[in-house]
Amino acid sequence: MEGLDVCSQQFSFSRSEEAVRRQHRRMLCDALMDQAVMPGVGNIIKNEALFDSGLHPAVKVEQLTAEQLLHVVKMTRDFTLLFYKCRKSGSALHKHFKVYKRSQCGRCFHVITVCRLGDNGRMTYFCERCQSGDPSGVRHQLPVRNSLIGWTHKNRTDDYVAKKEEEDWACQLCTLINEPGSKGL
Repeated sequence: MEGLDVCSQQFSFSRSEEAVRRQHRRMLCDALMDQAVMPGVGNIIKNEALFDSGLHPAVKVEQLTAEQLLHVVKMTRDFTLLFYKCRKSGSALHKHFKVYKRSQCGRCFHVITVCRLGDNGRMTYFCERCQSGDPSGVRHQLPVRNSLIGWTHKNRTDDYVAKKEEEDWACQLCTLINEPGSKGL
């Protein structure tokens, strides 16, 4: 599971991409929130990652191209790293929200749609203008707000495992998030 955990240093894009792809008949919002598919993804991360990828939460996984699927995984990983860095440093995470608990879209200022969606009826926030229900017309737009890691700006299709100097790490015993140079137990 460590290669699938979006918070892990051993996170593997190819394993995560394949795990999501196997959920082909499910909506993206359900596949991302399934802890057996992408452990560590919560509701905030789901909403913001889907916004960053430009995809509507109800889009079925089977509708996505391989490139779109990789992009969703990258945006999910990127927002997860931002989430945990904010939590660790005490920075205000809500300043980075574009849709979650917002009344207007952070990009186009359209009214945000809020509904219960998916198998578990989790609250879902999305912008009908910025997030397409038809993935064939979606062009990848990397978010300008997150400049945490350089891999989001590269056209990587190969597997990527973050280097220690790029990421904090969580203690498996107490879940404390440590600096990259900190020694393990």
